[in-house]
Amino acid sequence: MRHKIIKFAESTSIMNFSMHSFYKFSLILLLSFTTSFLFAQESVDQKINDAIQKADASLLSKYMANTIELSLPGNEGNFSKKQATILLQSFFKDNPPKNFKVKHKGTSNDDSVYCICEYETSTGIFRTYYLCSAQNGELKLFQLTFNKK
Repeated sequence: MRHKIIKFAESTSIMNFSMHSFYKFSLILLLSFTTSFLFAQESVDQKINDAIQKADASLLSKYMANTIELSLPGNEGNFSKKQATILLQSFFKDNPPKNFKVKHKGTSNDDSVYCICEYETSTGIFRTYYLCSAQNGELKLFQLTFNKK
């Protein structure tokens, strides 16, 4: 009987160790997913900035939601990704960048990422604002504004 008690104690100890290990593993896994989501946010806003700086509407469209709120001089409204890309190609052609500066960026309470920038051209400076929100686990560009100063 004593032998059976020792065996039971050993198996219970192993089970506790296994459950403890499982909880640690689960926590580590959760933290790694959270961290990679945060890094993904940083890389998406950097890629958007690069696309704007290069005046590359096609590259920018890779990060757009299916419908985007777009505000350009003379064009304002909700557009499909394809329509927005055409409008941005025209805007970038008429207003090639001389300089592009990020003035402020951050995250809102709902984990949306926003960025306020200056897009400088030979015809003037545009205050640029964009907003990205999570859609199916991916950050997508939902709003983009170019307002001439």
